[in-house]
Amino acid sequence: MHDDNREFRIFISSTFRDMHDERDMLNQKVFPEIRKICWERGVNFSPVDLRWGINSEETERGEILRICLDEVENSQPFFIGILGQRYGWIPDQGQSGLNIDEQSNLYYGIVSEALLEERSVTEMEIRYGMLKVKNRKAIDAFFYFKEEDLSPIDEPVASQAKLAQLKDHIRSWAITTDNVTHLLDGYCSLELLGRRVRADLLKIIENRWPENQTPSAIERERSKHLGFAQSRRQDYIADESSIAWIDSHLDHLAYHSDRSLVIWGPSGIGKSALLAEWVDRTRKRRTDVLIFEHYLQANSHISTPELLGRLLDSMNVSKNEAESAQQLGNLENYMRERLQAYNKPVVLVLDFNGNNSYGCFTNLPENVLVITTKTYVTDGVTLEVPLLDDNRRKQLIDKFSKRYRKQLDAQQIALINAAPQTRNPLFLKTLLDEIRLFGRLEARTPQGVSNEITALLENYLNSDSLVDLFERVIAYRENSLGLGLVEQVLSLIRVSLMGLTEDELYGLLIQQGLGCTPRDIIEVLRLFDPQLSYSGVDGGAYHFIHDAMDAAVWNRYKLAAVTGRRLELHALLADYFYNVPDKLLSARLRESVPYYLVESKQWQNLDDYSAVHHAAYPPTCYTDGDYLIGNLRRITNISHSKFLSSVRDSITVIMAEWDQENNIKTLFELNKQLYFTNKLKPIDGRDELFESLAVIIKEKGLDSYARYIQGVLPETSTVFYFVTTIERLLSCAPEECHNRPLSM
Repeated sequence: MHDDNREFRIFISSTFRDMHDERDMLNQKVFPEIRKICWERGVNFSPVDLRWGINSEETERGEILRICLDEVENSQPFFIGILGQRYGWIPDQGQSGLNIDEQSNLYYGIVSEALLEERSVTEMEIRYGMLKVKNRKAIDAFFYFKEEDLSPIDEPVASQAKLAQLKDHIRSWAITTDNVTHLLDGYCSLELLGRRVRADLLKIIENRWPENQTPSAIERERSKHLGFAQSRRQDYIADESSIAWIDSHLDHLAYHSDRSLVIWGPSGIGKSALLAEWVDRTRKRRTDVLIFEHYLQANSHISTPELLGRLLDSMNVSKNEAESAQQLGNLENYMRERLQAYNKPVVLVLDFNGNNSYGCFTNLPENVLVITTKTYVTDGVTLEVPLLDDNRRKQLIDKFSKRYRKQLDAQQIALINAAPQTRNPLFLKTLLDEIRLFGRLEARTPQGVSNEITALLENYLNSDSLVDLFERVIAYRENSLGLGLVEQVLSLIRVSLMGLTEDELYGLLIQQGLGCTPRDIIEVLRLFDPQLSYSGVDGGAYHFIHDAMDAAVWNRYKLAAVTGRRLELHALLADYFYNVPDKLLSARLRESVPYYLVESKQWQNLDDYSAVHHAAYPPTCYTDGDYLIGNLRRITNISHSKFLSSVRDSITVIMAEWDQENNIKTLFELNKQLYFTNKLKPIDGRDELFESLAVIIKEKGLDSYARYIQGVLPETSTVFYFVTTIERLLSCAPEECHNRPLSM
C-alpha cells in the first residue's frame, strides 16, 4: 500500500525507571538509521519519547494523562510498546488533570474506566492507542516484552498481577488480529531488541512508502532533493519578509533587468530552509511557474551534464535529445534554447552556497529567474538571511517540543533565551537535538538527583561559536564511545575529499590496526547523524553537512599541519584506495584518488594513476577547468584554508631551486603544488595567490619552459598537467604582467 502522507510519527510507550537503557539504545542506534532511510524516501520520521516530555509545571497542573494521550492520538496508527517487569505509575483522580464529569471530554471513557480500575499510565497508553481501535488490521503497533528474571520488583503484588493481565491481553490481541509477528515475547538483550525494532520499522516503511525498484537516475536524484527540501522545512520557522521579497522578484520578473538573486548568510543561518519553504509555497501559489531545485548538500558532486540533464527532464525534454546535444558538445546552448522556448516563467533554485563549479547558468533568457546562495556578501541583487528574532526562536522551540514532546521548563528556556548564539537556527537546533538524544529529566549521580538537561544546556551555552559548540558535541560522544574510535572516524571523514562509506571506514581502521567491528563504525555515524550528510554516491558516502562541523574536527584533532597527523591520514587513504580494484569505475574515487596521492606526496603513484586514467578517459575538452584530469569535473569542496599558506611557502622554496637547476625534477616538485590551485573557492586569498603565481611564472620563464617540455615530452601526464595549469594561472595575471619580456 502506498501512503501519500509523508509523516511517520511513532509513540514509544513503556515504564520509565527501568527502560532508560532501551530508550537510549533506540534513540542513539536504531532511530538515526530509520530517519536516514525515511529522508531518502521523502518521509519525516519523528519518534515520540515522553521520558522527559512533561515538565514540572505541567505535572503540578495535573496534565500528565492529557499530554500522554494527546501524543498517542497524534501518532496513530504507529505505536511501540515495551514492557519489562514493572507495571508503572498509577495516578489517582486528582492527578489525572481531567474533569471526568465532562462527558464531552475526548478521554472521558478511557480515563474514567482506568481510574476506577486503578490502571497505570502505560496501560492507558496501550489500550487507548492500539487496543481500542476498531480497524485493528490497519494498526502498525509493535510490542516487545523483556525476558523475565528473578530480581525483586519494588511494586505491590496487585500491580504485578495487572502487568501479567496486560501482557496476556496483548498476546490475545496479536493472535485474534493476525498480528503475531507484531509481538516479540521475551527479548534477552538490548541488541536483540534493537534488531527487532529496526526490522519492524523497516516493514512499516516498505509497506507504506515502498522504494521504486526501477527508478531512473534522474528520478532518484529528484527524490533525493525533494527529501532534502522536506527535511529542511520540517524545523523551519519562516521569515515572512524574506519570503515576500523573493515573491516580489518572481511576480515582477518582466520588470527586472537583473534576473539573478543571491541569498546569503553565514553557515547555519537557514538559507536552504528558506529556499525549500519558498519553493513549496510557490508551487502552490504559482502553478504557471516551473521550479527546478538543486541543493548542494543533497548532492555536491553532480557533474554539469547530469545537472543539465535533470533540468531538461523537468521541461519534458526526452533523454535521447539531451544525450544527442551532449554528444555534439552543445548541451549548454541547447539548455538555453529549450528554456527560451518554454514560454513560461522558470525559476532555477541553485543552493550552491558559493560553489562556482557550474558556470553554465549564464546568459539565460528573460523568462528565467536564478536564485543562488552564498556564505558571503556579493555584488548584484542580494538578500541577507536574518537571525532568529524572539518570536521565531520561541516558535522553533515550541515546534521541537511539539514534534518530540520534549518540554523544557521555564529555567531551561530562560537559559536558551539569554544566549545570543541561539539566534542562529543551526546552533539552536543542534542544542535541541543534543537534549533529544542524551537528556534525561532526572539522572542519578553519586551526589543525588541532578537535572541532566540543565547541565547539558549550561555546558553547550558556554560555547562562543558554532565551531566551539560542535567541539563540545564531539567531546560528549568521545565520553560515550571512546576517544580513539571517534577521533579516527571523524578525522578520516574530514580529510576525505568526497566522503567515506561505512565499509570504507571499517576497512581503513582495520588497515590502520585499530580493533573495531562494523557495528562500532555504525554507532559513531548514528550518534553524529544530525551533523552528517549521506550523499548516496557510489554506495553512500558520509560527509559533514556544515562548515562549522568541518572546522570543529579540524581544530580538535589538530589537522591543520600539512605534516604529522594529516599526512598520516592522507597516506592511509592513498594506500587504501590506490589498491582498490576497478577504482576508475567510481566517479567518486576517480576524483578522490589523485587528491590523496598528492596530499600524501606519492608522486610516482600519481603519475602512474594519471596515465592510466588518461588512457581510460581521454580528454575531449579543456574548458571550465576540466583539463586537470581529462574531462573530470573540478573538485571544489576543498577549502582554501587547508593549504593556501603551505602552497605559498612551498613555491618560494621551489623557485629558489629552479634558479639553480631548470629540470624535470624541479618541475615535478612545482607541479605537485600547482595541482589543485584551480580548486580553490573564490574567497579570501585565492585571487591574490593566483596573481602572485602568475607573476612568478612570468618572471622565472616557466611559461616558455612549459612550451619547451611539452614538445619534448608530450605524452607525460605530469607535463600535461603542468602546462595546462600554467595556462590556467596565467589567465589570472595582472595586466602589466602580460607585457613583460620572457626570460629563459
